[in-house]
Amino acid sequence: MNITANKEGDRVELIKCTDPYTKIPPGTQGKVDFVDAIGTVHVTWDNGYSLGLVPGEDKWWTLIHQASPGTALVDSKEFGSNCWHPCRFIKDDGRCHRLYVCIYPERKNCQAVHAEITHLKKTQVRLMNTSIQIDHTIETLAEMLQK
Repeated sequence: MNITANKEGDRVELIKCTDPYTKIPPGTQGKVDFVDAIGTVHVTWDNGYSLGLVPGEDKWWTLIHQASPGTALVDSKEFGSNCWHPCRFIKDDGRCHRLYVCIYPERKNCQAVHAEITHLKKTQVRLMNTSIQIDHTIETLAEMLQK
């Protein structure tokens, strides 16, 4: 049973790996080879290494597939999860970069048009900032527990 949304051929980018001996730095991209029965996402990274990502332990983004310049093929599940990751798209100038907006949201698969958001609702920004603060607090507490 596959408990992740990733599938063979997906492109992913590493955010954080809990393996203390890994030679794969955050920001490295790779291709999903397969997802095993317990949900480990096995990836061949662009730097030549292979490493399985463990849901709940490691953190990574699933990158949106480019169909052609200015468009992307987006699955409805990916659309919901990839567009609102904290810090991924919001830059210091408050504008959203690399956000793909589906022009046919009622369809399961759609052609998405690359769009830059110049105005975000205050609630969305507040929720993103809260999510970032929660992640930071969790990491701080985990470090304290290890001491």
